[in-house]
Amino acid sequence: MLAETLSAVALLVGLTAALRHRARRAGERAWRIAHPVAADGIIPGAGPISLDGAARAVLLVHGFGDTPQTLALQAMALHAHGWTVRVPLLPGHGRTLEAFSVARAWEWTETVSDGFDALCKTHERVAIVGLSMGGALATSLAAAAGPRAAALVLLAPFLEVSPRARLGTSLWPLWSFWRAWVCGDATESIRDPVARRESLGYGCSSPRALRELRRVVDAAALDAGQLRLPTLVVHSRSDYRIPEAAAERGFSRLGTPVKELRWVERSGHVITVDFDATLVTQTIVDWLEQHVPRSLPAKEVREGEGERERP
Repeated sequence: MLAETLSAVALLVGLTAALRHRARRAGERAWRIAHPVAADGIIPGAGPISLDGAARAVLLVHGFGDTPQTLALQAMALHAHGWTVRVPLLPGHGRTLEAFSVARAWEWTETVSDGFDALCKTHERVAIVGLSMGGALATSLAAAAGPRAAALVLLAPFLEVSPRARLGTSLWPLWSFWRAWVCGDATESIRDPVARRESLGYGCSSPRALRELRRVVDAAALDAGQLRLPTLVVHSRSDYRIPEAAAERGFSRLGTPVKELRWVERSGHVITVDFDATLVTQTIVDWLEQHVPRSLPAKEVREGEGERERP
């Protein structure tokens, strides 16, 4: 009797694994057909953005499963005001679902850190802007950068993991066995139907990738209290991923004495491309213009150069 039970269980497990594998491959194939990659392995339009300007620079960091395309409007607006702009494509993003499923949190952290360091070598003032998971990455980067960072803007930042999400990501191996891909609600992430159709984000994630997202968010929650640079936070009151209470808790964790929380009303989670995109863009530009001078006083420039020359 026991042998028969074990045999039935083994058969059920094997069948489930086969169905999961089939569903995963079908999803990956459908994505590749709908979003073919170019010769460089990147979906056309999803690549990094690089715009050269004057002495001030800004690093923009996109969100989980998304691409620099979600920050293109803000990048162009900042460049029009004389900023040098860099928007790196995070590893695993803007490519294929297979590439996304094997990307790791440390790779994302390393990519934004390298991008920031490169800008610091050539520019007097470097600001950081992060969207969603990019906001969490930006928080940790700014905390580590200290006085090298001029200002920080966080757009719908993930700064805490809900108890439900913490449980799910803790059990990701088991969860992954039953579900190959976990998909979000596209109509709530981006409410504007035109922007939603133009999106190059995956819209789905593997359970393991969600565990990597949690690593980024947990790190940011710890680092937030170390922030000392001027920080602007923008959230949507209609964000289904980050409720108002969670947004306010995240804001309260920021250790900087100079911080401001602003709200938009008509957008979902990806506020940089949704109905409030123009307002969000103007808010970013105006705030950075106010908090990051176009050039440093001569004395401060010399002192900063002296610091960089030390071994």
